[in-house]
Amino acid sequence: MLAKQPTTLIVLQRIPLKQWQQLANAGFDFSLTDIYGNDAYLTAASISSDAVKFLIDKNIPTDSQKLGVDTLDLALEQSYKNASVSTLLPLALKLIKKSFCTHGSIKNVLS
Repeated sequence: MLAKQPTTLIVLQRIPLKQWQQLANAGFDFSLTDIYGNDAYLTAASISSDAVKFLIDKNIPTDSQKLGVDTLDLALEQSYKNASVSTLLPLALKLIKKSFCTHGSIKNVLS
């Protein structure tokens, strides 16, 4: 029997980042997506840049070309709201494999 896809990954917000390593050691698959196609990066971005770095360090994949809000969107929003560059922004840029239409404003920066 195949495992059922979770409805949401938001529950990760309630788990301290220190315990994420314990989850990884126990075999938790941080690369899974919820029924809406959202991955752990969205939840991690809402927690801290350290949470995003944890996923990057674990080589957890993300689909930077899927439609909808992604880590870069959240980093840009944080930067705008705080009127300073978010610590999440450099990490979000690492996740982008190539520029695409939803982030056309950064096309020249990445080229």
